[in-house]
Amino acid sequence: MDELFASPADGAGLRRAFANFPSGVVAVCARGDGVPHGMAVATFVPVSLDLPLVSFCVQNTSSTWPRLTTASRLGLSLLAIDRLATHPHREPLIFHGSRFRLLRAG
Repeated sequence: MDELFASPADGAGLRRAFANFPSGVVAVCARGDGVPHGMAVATFVPVSLDLPLVSFCVQNTSSTWPRLTTASRLGLSLLAIDRLATHPHREPLIFHGSRFRLLRAG
């Protein structure tokens, strides 16, 4: 697993990250009630660099989104193509057996 670091976002860093992500799928995740919840979104779009802001769309019938909205923070992770092949479309991300780590920043 790659080492992850939480740091304040800056325009130059976001520009580099967005330049390497022309299109794809992002895992939107949070921890609620001590349990990780997440969903894959394919509508991830950078909106602003100066004020770090992104946009994504969620289907109004999502059963995962209500759980994520109660979290104080959301985590966004770019999914590798091999991860997409194992993730069933329109289902919550399954964390059982997956390696993940909660960082100090949340």
